[in-house]
Amino acid sequence: MSSLIDSVGAPDLFVPVNSASRLRRLDSVAEVIPQCAIVPTDTTKVANTSYTLDTEQAGKLGITYIGTGDLSLDHKMKVFVREYVKYNTCESMDGKATLQYGAVWRATVLIDETTTSAKVNFAIVAASATLKNIAVQVSITHQGFVNQEAIDEAGQAAMEDTAQGLNVASFLKFSQDVEKAIRAVISSSVTIPLQLIGIKPHNIDVLFESVVRTFALSYIARGKGCLDPIADFPVKGEKIDKIIRETYDLLSSKPCDAGSAVTRLSANQLLNGIKISHGWF
Repeated sequence: MSSLIDSVGAPDLFVPVNSASRLRRLDSVAEVIPQCAIVPTDTTKVANTSYTLDTEQAGKLGITYIGTGDLSLDHKMKVFVREYVKYNTCESMDGKATLQYGAVWRATVLIDETTTSAKVNFAIVAASATLKNIAVQVSITHQGFVNQEAIDEAGQAAMEDTAQGLNVASFLKFSQDVEKAIRAVISSSVTIPLQLIGIKPHNIDVLFESVVRTFALSYIARGKGCLDPIADFPVKGEKIDKIIRETYDLLSSKPCDAGSAVTRLSANQLLNGIKISHGWF
């Protein structure tokens, strides 16, 4: 069997940026998220890696996974993340983070916490799920690749292989379809302009602030006042309150308000990576 389905542990992990909240270079509102002075225009690097996250961490980062149907069990498990990335990097203008631009193919599956003590791969996940009689399904997503149809087709087939669970019986067909998907990814070019797909903060506080600001932007785009994201953000505190209110102040002349159509449009454009002229809002 080809080694394409296998990966190496991620030695230099970038925190994933969910496609729904990705932000590209925004010259006028640099405070929202770290930016590079010049965004890369080509992908000169490739990473074929894997790592694990707590389910809560995965949820906050927007990394999707399919549950077992037992919420109490899911909370005791971790998320195995398998990625193939074509990318380039640049340093943010404020010197606080390294940004990763390019395209990413990502497969995720729940694993028992005890499984993470060994080198995890899909074969180990399948064997563990079989032994423990747990039905775990694989979720596959991707962003930034030109050849979406072929990647989608192979990815969908791989997910369907695990519809009744990834186990020793389904593993062979699943591994063949995953290999097919990764071959499609390897042969595909990357969409231009490159998308922001990951952040490696030089200080964890930078990442935290960016996550909070992006969370607030999603509420502004829907016309919600600042009290809604303050109430809904999973972490509470004066620092969260301050970051959210400051994000509203960046886009609205009225504190804590998103009632203006122009304000909502500005938030949507930021979330979609459209450049905004300085001061027009």
